[in-house]
Amino acid sequence: MAGLQSLQPPPLGSRDRERLRTAIDAASPRLVELSDAITRRVLSVHPAFQAAVGDARVLAHQATIANVGTIVSTLALGIAPAQLDVPDGVRGLLDHVAIDEAGLPTFLRAYRLAEADLNRWWIAELTEHADDAAQLARLIAHSMSHIAGYVDHGCEVIAERWSAMVETSQRTGRQRDAALRALLRGEQVDPGLLGHPLDVPQLVLACHAVPPVGAAAAVTGAAQHLPRMALELADGTLLVWVAAADAAARLPAVLAGAPAGAWLVAAVAPPGPDALGPAATQVRDGLLAARRMHPGGAAVPLAEVALIATLLADEARARQMVQAVLGPLAAPTSRNADLRATVRAYFEAGERKTGAGAMLGIHAKTVAHRLARVEELLGSRIADRRVVLETALLLQQALEPA
Repeated sequence: MAGLQSLQPPPLGSRDRERLRTAIDAASPRLVELSDAITRRVLSVHPAFQAAVGDARVLAHQATIANVGTIVSTLALGIAPAQLDVPDGVRGLLDHVAIDEAGLPTFLRAYRLAEADLNRWWIAELTEHADDAAQLARLIAHSMSHIAGYVDHGCEVIAERWSAMVETSQRTGRQRDAALRALLRGEQVDPGLLGHPLDVPQLVLACHAVPPVGAAAAVTGAAQHLPRMALELADGTLLVWVAAADAAARLPAVLAGAPAGAWLVAAVAPPGPDALGPAATQVRDGLLAARRMHPGGAAVPLAEVALIATLLADEARARQMVQAVLGPLAAPTSRNADLRATVRAYFEAGERKTGAGAMLGIHAKTVAHRLARVEELLGSRIADRRVVLETALLLQQALEPA
């Protein structure tokens, strides 16, 4: 042990620690992007790990985010890796991979590959912030020692617990996955198979992102330190149930924390097993509507897209409704597109022409002229048909080709 201790680099001085914190602060906004790159590389160069992960790539992204975040934060705070447990964000992937008892070497090699990628990236970061070559050498030695210590300790903890994890995972992992899929099909399942608290409300999320790290980030923020179940679907949608007594109060913060470019639809389901399946189906349908209504990504409560999602369930009838309400305004011309956009902006601006003009970058008089033309085409006043017009316009927008 004394020999090993002698290999540890000496503690950093105050100036070195200052430069280290500066490098960490500068790198922190890019940790999710880095985690995504590391995960994709490990999956690409480690076929056995890719096979073990299967369709649960979001869990792999989640695990990388959790590990990288913990490594960087403890490096900044000077916390010894030996004091740490496996982060919560890694346990979902562990449960998945531990279904195969022979999966331990595969999992540990993935850790080592990720460590090598993180080392290369972090050395480049330190190079940008070190005062001179001597300081750079000290910062690299200190950082590499910390990263290696974290990975070594994590691998030891996982290896020690592997047999117990295999037993638990084989008993519950596949059973839970099968039970969740059965719930989505509307089948009755034994609540005991879920291993999840059902006596409190559930925050139910449907998320989709490209790459899937965006979905993982959204879920990690929403479910941190709370019991959760997750199911990744073949189309890349991630469904999550989070048990939270304060689910309704958490909803706004969850939506606000969704990453840019991702789609997230969330709802609150009452306690008990009966609501789990229907709520997940509803947010999944809502997610499909949100993706069509907001091509650039959006985070919305289910209530905001539920009506459009219901109408989109039968596209033929939805198109008939749009035609019946909008009449000649539904024709696919550039002029009609401008008129429809003006009415939508007018509604969003609280029926203020000035506000609509500001949203569209046109004069209020132009808005007035366009609204008059819309009323002429519809044969009625816009104010008399606001609800049905607003619904038809949203539906028409969702039905437009992407």
